[in-house]
Amino acid sequence: MKKLYTSIIVVTVIAATMISYSWIQTHGFHRPYMNWGIRDLAEHLVKNKLAPERCFDLVWYEIGMQAGDAKAECVYRYAELTKDPSACELLMPSSYGLSCVGGAEEHLPCDVTSIQYSVYWKDGDKENTESIKSCLLSNEKRTTLGNACCEVAKVAFLKENNDCSVLKNNRPVYDHCLYALAWKNKDPDICSDMTEGNPKAACIVQSTALKQDPSICQGCTQPLESIEDLE
Repeated sequence: MKKLYTSIIVVTVIAATMISYSWIQTHGFHRPYMNWGIRDLAEHLVKNKLAPERCFDLVWYEIGMQAGDAKAECVYRYAELTKDPSACELLMPSSYGLSCVGGAEEHLPCDVTSIQYSVYWKDGDKENTESIKSCLLSNEKRTTLGNACCEVAKVAFLKENNDCSVLKNNRPVYDHCLYALAWKNKDPDICSDMTEGNPKAACIVQSTALKQDPSICQGCTQPLESIEDLE
């Protein structure tokens, strides 16, 4: 009888060990990061190819910043270092999550976010900025890229303009136009026609978050019913 009990105990221990190992394999075993520097932890995760979720294993005791804010900043730095906007999903929906995507996304051909109702682009070293009103007027001196960026501005700032097809022959600008359209309409499905990569990931993360909670972008430029609304 004693041998039987011993055998049962051994089998139980082995089974428990196997179940524990299986759980760890499936869920991972995360040790806490005790009071690491935020950037140090982000760099550690990137260097060791660990998931950004590990930022939430940070145990934070520093005075002056809440633990939740420290963990969020770690995710932000991770996204910034990897240029991976999808990591910012961990912070969504929030205005900080939108900022996170801004830090992680790669350069886009036309800038329709920095100056209200205006578009910025560069022709080589020459910097250009035009208002949406100016973009509605033909300009022989405007370059091909400038005309394309003005089309992006029309889509970004005018409610009635939702067509990017005229830009299909210029893939980077076309993708940017779709990005602006998805942002304006808060529709992540629009991102599906974009080329795979960083801008598409940024488009999906941001437009999905805006669809969930439009209030996270209270300071964003609102589309116009008509150009006369600027007057």
